[in-house]
This record gives sequence, structure tokens and C-alpha cells, in this order.
Amino acid sequence: MFAPFPTRCSAIQLEALRQVLWAALRHMCSTALSELVRRRLARKGMDIGQRAQWLAAGALTVPDEVFPKLVDFLSEEGKTRSSHLERRVHHLVDFLVSVSDPLPNQEWPTVHLAALIGAVGRWVRPSSAYWQDSSDQVIAGKSLDASFKATPLVELWIDTLAKRVDEQAIAALGNLAEDSTLEGWRGHLVRERDAQAKRFRKAKYRAPTLSEIKEAVDGGPPAGAADLAALVTEKLNWLADKIRNGNTDDWRQYWHTDPDDSQGRRVTKPKPEELCRDHLLSDLQLWLSPYDIRPQLPYVVDAAPEGHHAEDARSDIIAVHGAHAVPVEIKKTDSRDLWSAVKDQLIAKYVRDPRSGGYGIYLVLWFGREHLKSAPPVGPRPDSPNRLRQLLEDMLEPAQRRTITIVVVDVSDSS
Repeated sequence: MFAPFPTRCSAIQLEALRQVLWAALRHMCSTALSELVRRRLARKGMDIGQRAQWLAAGALTVPDEVFPKLVDFLSEEGKTRSSHLERRVHHLVDFLVSVSDPLPNQEWPTVHLAALIGAVGRWVRPSSAYWQDSSDQVIAGKSLDASFKATPLVELWIDTLAKRVDEQAIAALGNLAEDSTLEGWRGHLVRERDAQAKRFRKAKYRAPTLSEIKEAVDGGPPAGAADLAALVTEKLNWLADKIRNGNTDDWRQYWHTDPDDSQGRRVTKPKPEELCRDHLLSDLQLWLSPYDIRPQLPYVVDAAPEGHHAEDARSDIIAVHGAHAVPVEIKKTDSRDLWSAVKDQLIAKYVRDPRSGGYGIYLVLWFGREHLKSAPPVGPRPDSPNRLRQLLEDMLEPAQRRTITIVVVDVSDSS
């Protein structure tokens, strides 16, 4: 039946091919169909509508073999104009979704599923489901109908990917959420990414034993991520008090000093964030001594710079004990992303690490109101460390306040 079918066909022939291919997918022997797909895809000069259908059929029958070809077909930027790429996507969607056929929910490998989301999602807006070209102009006619089909299809693929809780799927969904060509899908991708991270943490969670809880209550090692976060927060607050109120003026180490001042006591400007991080980390490591509370029950909490998390994201400090790790993100009051980093960096990237249990610490070094470069989203600029902490806490959602701690260390010039 397929042998006499032309390599270039009309719209009526293309519709007939779609119906016959779907019948073959339902009833034909998979081995015979796979061989047929290979032979047809080897033909030269096939029009894009027909090629899209055979590639789609191949993705459903021999995905490992055909999927790379399908992704190339949908993303040959250097060889094909964007309007032609759009028509390719349109033909693919037309084949995969029809009135009589339900949306396919194939268990494609993560790498293939992510590639398909990227290739198709760039042409569809989830909110309006309008078909877009690269200059953001709405294309009228049949393409508009295809967009309504494509939107639930892309949503299904994203949801399928988000339900997978392995590290490859987490990295893939995170990369899609940061892909600038999928800007219209960012909200949906971020929501699913966060939900996926919660499922991942839940899957990896191990409840502490009664003996571990008893040891933690008695001053022993942390029984979980929540205990570890509470311990590190307590040490940071102690350290903040020592820096501000100690008799050694430790706040000076966060400032450059006047080279003409022989005693090195006249400060000039704040040090860069990385140097400030190193000073704080050095003191924190001492305060997290393994013999801190009970010498007869030693335990180690390691604090290290640039903690590695999913997708090679790196927090400023990571505190680790056993299987648990809590990230600490540090900003100075002169940071331009002071108000956004707690959500865009700490929550969006670092606490997704399953070792964190969703817990994280946002630490701000307060150099004084005059060093604030950006105003808060709501209200006047804070005039004290406590006011800054309150504003940052108010920006968190109720659920986030249970797991995210704000610590502000006053290192302002008090000379």
C-alpha cells in the first residue's frame, strides 16, 4: 500500500497518509512497521509534511533510532528559515494530535522528551496558545488551530518529565526552565520544576530513628536537614553577635582599610563578596567544631565554599553532616540582586538539592543604609539590620518561611 505513495504529495494525500499510519501503529506488526519506517525515511526528496509524519511514526516505534533525526528535523536553524521550521512543527503536531486520537503519552527517554519540549515549545504560548514566529507575529489560519493542539501536548510532555525524580530528569527540567527560547513557558516549567524537587526530596527522605532523635535532643549530631539548618543558623547568629559586639572589632575584616593608616583601623570601602564569604566561612568553621557541645559525642559538620547542587549550581557555602547538606547564600547590602537572590538563587536552585530537605539559609552582610544600591520591592529602604531581615522574611511565602532562614550580620562601620 505504501510502495506507490509519492515522495511529494497533496494535502488530501497527506491526510490519508496520517490516517493509514495511525492504523498501522495500532495494528501492524512492530517489526514490519519499523522496517517500513526505515525504508521511507531513506527516500530522497520527500516533502516536509510527509517526512514529519514518518519521523513521528518512527519516534513511536523505534525512538532510540529515529528521535535524534526528529529533533534535527525540528531544529536545523542554520539550514532552514524559522517559518519553515514552524511548518515542520505544525505537521508534527497535526500528526500526533487529532480529533479521533488521544494525546500520546509515550515513555520516551528523558533526553528525547526534553529535546521535543524544547523544539515544539518555542513556537507555542501556553497562555494564549497562539502560533508564533521568531518575530513574535501571530500567523493566522490553520497554524492557529495547530497551536491549540500543541499547547496541551507540550503541557503533557512537561508534566511527564516532571513526574520523573531521577537526577537526569531534574537536570533536564531545570535546563528547560532557564532556556530563553521557552520564555512563554517559564512559569509552567518553574512550577513543575519546584514540584519535581519536592517529589525528589520526598523520595530520598529517610526519617531519623528514635536513637538519632534522642541524640540530637541531647546535644548530639543533627538528626536531619532541619536539625542541621537549625544548628548552622544558631552558630551564624552567635557569630553575628561576636562580630558586632565582640571586643576584637571583627567587623573590620569585611572592609578595606586606608593604606595610609599605620594601625589599619580606618576603613574605606567594603571588600568584594567572595572575600567577605571567606572571612565568614573561616569563623563559621571554628564555631562548627566537632567537639562543640559534648566532647564524649564528637561529630563533624563540614562547612565548605561553593557547594555543588543540581545542574552545577553553586551556593556560597554548604554545611554538610552525613547525608544532609544545607546551602547558605550570601549577599552584601550593595548587591543589586539583594532582594531577588533568596528566591531566584537559594530557593530556585540550591534547596532543590535533595540533601537539603528544602532547608536553606539566606545571609546578608549589612554595611549600612548608605550602601544599599536597590530599593525593596515594597516600602522604603531599611535603616537597620533588623528591618532588612523583616523585609526579606515578609517576601517569603508562608511555606517558605518554615524552611528558609534569614540571617543579617551587622558589619557596618562603627568606628
